Amino acid sequence: MVTLYHSGSSTHSNGANIRLIKLAFRGKGRDDLKVIAPRLPVQALPGDYTLFVVDDRGVPSVAKHVRITDDEDKRGRRGRAQ
Repeated sequence: MVTLYHSGSSTHSNGANIRLIKLAFRGKGRDDLKVIAPRLPVQALPGDYTLFVVDDRGVPSVAKHVRITDDEDKRGRRGRAQ
């Protein structure tokens, strides 16, 4: 399983805008993985996220911080992970 976690902001005991997004992926060998971004921009709003890969025993990887932007690429597609 591959997930993006956005902690949002927290006020007192209420957490606002917390997101856990499960991403589709394809294995391309033992050490290679192709992760597929959400189809709709509203599914992963621009901002900072933590990316985890969870193995079949439920053990998460060391987190990788990524930033989802609202940039448009050369093909006219919006959104990008850095």
